[in-house]
Amino acid sequence: MAPDGTQLYANRVALENSGLTLDEEIKEGFYARLCHPDDINRVRGERWIGLLDGVPFDLEMRLLHKSGHYRWYLMQYNPPKGESGQIIRWYATATDIDNQKRKEERLRNENHVLREEIDRSSMFEEIVGSCKPMRQILKQVEKVAAADSTDFISNYTVRSSTCLSPAIIASSAMCRKRPCSTTPVMESILAAMVSASSIT
Repeated sequence: MAPDGTQLYANRVALENSGLTLDEEIKEGFYARLCHPDDINRVRGERWIGLLDGVPFDLEMRLLHKSGHYRWYLMQYNPPKGESGQIIRWYATATDIDNQKRKEERLRNENHVLREEIDRSSMFEEIVGSCKPMRQILKQVEKVAAADSTDFISNYTVRSSTCLSPAIIASSAMCRKRPCSTTPVMESILAAMVSASSIT
């Protein structure tokens, strides 16, 4: 690239990946033609700042591959300088980091699911630990469930979440609003648990 960032050349690998000719890249603009619409404004702004600073910098962006799919690339810009310190050219290299970015995205999604599971578990422990009727229910469950009562409730919740979980949440709300006492909701929960234990 020229000192002002104007594209002058693209190597064979870059042209093969983009599916464009050198004339197409130069005349139509590399970023305008290939950069993902959600990235282009950010990339243009960060690139402009990097060019003004006149020091090496990196950018991550999604570029349109000749396959028709966008892939993540790490663009690294380096400006060789003359004896007086002026920039002679800008050289840019592109490294495909799409697999790495997808792994990072999967990890973020898995962490999000894990945090939600921890939050649900914490809410369950809070409900059971603070509500006397729920503790009484657990004692009843222990008599009819061969497994540990907490495991039984967790497993049953997974199988019948549409029935049990809303009732637990509703009963927890009742306990916070007034002194805990056995309610029709609690009785229905206990009945459901005892009934379920007969088929486990």
